[in-house]
Amino acid sequence: MPETRFIAETAFSHEGDASYMSEQVHQLMETEADIVKFQVLLEPEYMPDHPMASKCYGLMLSKSDWLELFNTVRSKGKKVLILPVDLEALKWVSSEQLADIIEVHSVNLFRKDFFEVIQAQATTEVILSVSGYELESIDFIVGQYKMIEGLELSLMLGFQSFPTDPRKLGLNRLALLRERYRIDVGYADHTAWDVDSFGLCAAAIALGANTIEKHVVLSPGVERIDYNSAISATSLNELVFKLQVVTDALGKAGRYTLDETETGYGDRRLKLVSQREIGSGEVVSPPRAGYRWAVSNQRYDEVEAFEVFGSPSARPVHKGEIIA
Repeated sequence: MPETRFIAETAFSHEGDASYMSEQVHQLMETEADIVKFQVLLEPEYMPDHPMASKCYGLMLSKSDWLELFNTVRSKGKKVLILPVDLEALKWVSSEQLADIIEVHSVNLFRKDFFEVIQAQATTEVILSVSGYELESIDFIVGQYKMIEGLELSLMLGFQSFPTDPRKLGLNRLALLRERYRIDVGYADHTAWDVDSFGLCAAAIALGANTIEKHVVLSPGVERIDYNSAISATSLNELVFKLQVVTDALGKAGRYTLDETETGYGDRRLKLVSQREIGSGEVVSPPRAGYRWAVSNQRYDEVEAFEVFGSPSARPVHKGEIIA
């Protein structure tokens, strides 16, 4: 398996309060999260009659607030993932090269203006959130983004229901997407904040996800935007440590290798040993030879010994000698 990356998603839990977001980020700096994700809103794109048309302005932070947050994250060696909510946010983030990674949310996935900005700014890494789309649609948009030269592309699958019923996740889609597009895939877990998601995240990793995302808040269970699926920084850290063991346990994808401990266990296998002198041309079988536990540093080839058993010996063998 490739090394698993862990994303701490801040989303809109700040509700426009820069001090809340600042405390949230400082807590995340003490965790093993590799990436901190921000949803940046600069110019709301709601129609006047939309319920969020007036409310959204209370959810915005200033550019100076955002820059301070980004710098804090990078000062600790973590990466900044930015999900631009609107076109102006994408333009700002791209032109100033503020993001290590840009994510295109599923609601913006088929925006041609988003695609053109990313294409023009030569962004290096982009995550496409493909939740809620049929394969035919994903085929098209992945094909478009793959044409951008030098772009490192990956997909994020996360059931867009807060909280998500685990029985509806369809995690097997992770393996399908990875195989179909030959690119990395991630899993954004949106199950309830008070449900242990370790098993689901571990299953996602086993199915090929190399990125795991969790929402984080200061006080889990306290009602605010995006709280339904959000855990504390401490819980995130505990989850990361447990999942790192899973990644190590799975090993390297596409490689069958043995650990030194496993190799050493081979010394305990029974070996084909001569019970008496065996002359050249004599058949290697009981009572001339048999399998015994033997303590020896002598080279032993199981395959060769298997083929020798019951066949004429190609050479003289001394009594007590390990054959092959």
